[in-house]
Amino acid sequence: MPSFTILCSATLLTVITAGTTLAQGSASFNTTNSFDILYHQGANSQYHVSGFPEPLGISPPRGCNVTRAAYVVRHCPITPSSFDSSSAIEPFLQKLGNASVDWESTDDLAFLATYTRLPLSVGLSMPTERGLDEARQLGASFAQRLARSDDGMGQLRKPTEIWASSANRTVESARAFAEGFTGGRNATVLQSIYEGEEDGADSLTPYESCNAYSGSSGSEQSTTFREQYTAPIAARFNAQMAAVNGTLTNGTAFNFTQSDIFGMQLLCGYEYNVRGSSPFCSTELFSTAEWTQFEYAQDLMYFYNSVGYGAPDGLAGSIGMPWVNASVDLLFADEREQDAYFSFVHREVPPTVYVALGLFNNSAISASNDINSTMPVDTVNPTRQWRSSTLLTYLTNVGIERLSCNAYGYTPGEYYRIVTSGTPQRLAGCIDGPGGVTCSRQRFEQWINERQALFPAFSGACDVDYANSTDTLDIYNIPAVRF
Repeated sequence: MPSFTILCSATLLTVITAGTTLAQGSASFNTTNSFDILYHQGANSQYHVSGFPEPLGISPPRGCNVTRAAYVVRHCPITPSSFDSSSAIEPFLQKLGNASVDWESTDDLAFLATYTRLPLSVGLSMPTERGLDEARQLGASFAQRLARSDDGMGQLRKPTEIWASSANRTVESARAFAEGFTGGRNATVLQSIYEGEEDGADSLTPYESCNAYSGSSGSEQSTTFREQYTAPIAARFNAQMAAVNGTLTNGTAFNFTQSDIFGMQLLCGYEYNVRGSSPFCSTELFSTAEWTQFEYAQDLMYFYNSVGYGAPDGLAGSIGMPWVNASVDLLFADEREQDAYFSFVHREVPPTVYVALGLFNNSAISASNDINSTMPVDTVNPTRQWRSSTLLTYLTNVGIERLSCNAYGYTPGEYYRIVTSGTPQRLAGCIDGPGGVTCSRQRFEQWINERQALFPAFSGACDVDYANSTDTLDIYNIPAVRF
């Protein structure tokens, strides 16, 4: 498997404390009735410690300390993705540029009279300065919680090596995170793993090596719901166009489509990434209900996609399980070169890990055995566990932590827990340890084996037809090379 290495820069960084909204363990999740649009942007949502499905604190249970951890982390906020730009954003902006409309005379769209489109000289799908700063903050917050001090006191040693798939946005996110974690004082080797299409499971983009994976799956369900919820919005805007005789340069009427509405809502999150604000982020332009519908359209996409629970034959679990197995091996080992393992990936990977671990499964809280019935395409399911605005935010992270516990009422020894974006998760059938969110080594090993048995091995599930495929992720055992 091809790979190359990069040395992270040692730029001086002031460590940001847990008071920031990105800090692990801070109470940054929304505990009021206020509605934060930036937390309802689907996969374009800003990172936040959500406390979902319940606000359990990140601190280990009393009598426990984290002794080793493995995390997979999505990259930081970016400029518009190539797909979102070509499918919805750019067509809308081109139409806007060809418009002859008295915007100031409209009820909802007056801001378009002075609107200036995003400058994208840096290109599409690129990390933003705001995004890289947030990656540094996240690294600093992990360091505050996990890192062992230079004198050996504390918990985990700072990582000497970190991993990322080879795209610019993942590599730069990993580099910024490492700077935040180490305080910029020590160089950390960044292993950049090539995003190949014939690497089997030995990749941080395993879906690319999976012939059964379809990036377009889920679009039918998402589009069905999108057409439904955007229709009254488009009708509202088109009534205003008729009132002011809005036209295009070719003389035809300016007509808002469902794609235009979706593109406008997408611009909210992307413009915030670049500018720090957006006129499209408004509950006057789009109601709270319309923002939650926008969010649900993306939930449907990722649920019915090859990376979600709606994928046939447990495909998502087969794609995600190799990372789970590799991480468990790292945590079970008596001795390893480092204590904290962080891997930076694209949005497709975290949901496969959720499925592999059985997290955020709608059917677990539903009377129905038909998991697809929990995500209808004609109405929002308000009780769903699968929420892209929580599970797929920028910098979303899911990790497995090993703890050493000597707590009252429990046998001293090793315990394990799963943490997603700063919130410990309860594992069904694996909560025999302190705090109700930890699991003994023996039971955790059994539980992982039970989960593994639910999914076919990677090569078979993915219909691999190339030579030298593998069902295991081995990148953490390749010696790092410093240049």
